[in-house]
Amino acid sequence: MNLYKGTELQRGSVGCIVGGNHYVGLKLEELMAFFLAWGKKAYAPSTYRNIRWLVSAHIIPALGEREVVYLTESDIRDFLQQKRECRHINESGGLSEPVIRSMSHILDEAFQLVVWDESGGAGLMDAPALKPMRYMLSLGEAEALTKYLAERPDRCGAGFLLSLYSGLQPSELCALRDSDFDLNNDRLVIAGDLSHKREKRVLILSFRLSMLLWAVLRNANGDLYFLSGLEDKPLSLRTFKARFKAVVREAGLPNELELPMLRNTFAWMWLLRRKDTEGLARVMGFPSASYYSSFYFDPLLENLNVRLPKCANCLILGESTE
Repeated sequence: MNLYKGTELQRGSVGCIVGGNHYVGLKLEELMAFFLAWGKKAYAPSTYRNIRWLVSAHIIPALGEREVVYLTESDIRDFLQQKRECRHINESGGLSEPVIRSMSHILDEAFQLVVWDESGGAGLMDAPALKPMRYMLSLGEAEALTKYLAERPDRCGAGFLLSLYSGLQPSELCALRDSDFDLNNDRLVIAGDLSHKREKRVLILSFRLSMLLWAVLRNANGDLYFLSGLEDKPLSLRTFKARFKAVVREAGLPNELELPMLRNTFAWMWLLRRKDTEGLARVMGFPSASYYSSFYFDPLLENLNVRLPKCANCLILGESTE
């Protein structure tokens, strides 16, 4: 984050320039008001609503009265860690990891609008253009990744395709065993993730995805974990994410792509074809379509005006259903 690095004594005489105006004693609440005014033009409406809610419900109540010049990176980390720990112990105010990352991104973007001014007000600088948060792969990226993985079938690659075309969570994939696949009937049973057992849900696999899995599971042993190929040790989430980043590099795709984007892309493609949020919630294991509506469905729904190409090869493996 672009936070002022001066000593405590130096900070007392430092002002800052935001949007061409010089401020002394600027509070974070005032900075976030400027950020929201700026972001209203930079972000899509539903994304902006999510950002505004996070700012008003979490960031301002915790940090709004703090003077910007006295905030440190340690303060920001402590704030985010508190939200993370509240969730782990089921206290009010706890947030999921994707939402915490979104708040970190919001604060980072807000501080990039600040120009520190030790001379008392000279020099104006335009704030940088804000980059929207990425939630999913483009159709072209999904197609390129699919082609790359289909030509190099292995367990992790099949896991990435399962996330992209069946909407499985990374933790659910790591918990899968070979015995969860019923490829004779093109079905997959999901019974939970690495941390929790849940009510089972059955996914129907497309024919091509099922055929690719046959190639990977030729010598399957029902007791093996699907991704690791070991009987007593599942693949860790850290390793699974690292392998995805390696595939992204090898396939020549943008480095900013992250593993959760595969699941988001499945949801986007489902909504493009079916416009059915309740069905999507059931397939992805959500309690209801409204469960993640603020942080999940809205950013996807705003992209539904994108027209789906008639011959989008990246969808050939798709059509996973309940």
